[in-house]
Amino acid sequence: MPSLTCPGCGEEVDISDLKEGDRFDCTNCAGLTLELVRREGELTLRQVQRVSCPLCNQMLEVPEHARPGDIMSCCGQTFRLTYEFGAYALE
Repeated sequence: MPSLTCPGCGEEVDISDLKEGDRFDCTNCAGLTLELVRREGELTLRQVQRVSCPLCNQMLEVPEHARPGDIMSCCGQTFRLTYEFGAYALE
C-alpha cells in the first residue's frame, strides 16, 4: 500500500486510490485538506491553506504561492492576507 506522511499530523496516509491533483480531508486532522502534488519528480502531500471571510465566515482557499500582505476578495470587499501564530487570516 503506497502511503505518504500527512504534513499536519505526521501520520501515514494511504494514497493507493489517489492520482496527482486529488484532494481529500485527513482523517486524523480536524478540517485539514490535503492535495496530492508532484514536487521535484516525487509525489507529496500539500496542505491546502484556508481562511474565513471576516464578513460572512465563508472558507476561502489561500492560493499556493500567496504571501502575507497579498489581497483577497469576498463579499464585494478586499482584505489583506496576514500570517501569525502558524495560521492565515484576513483583515
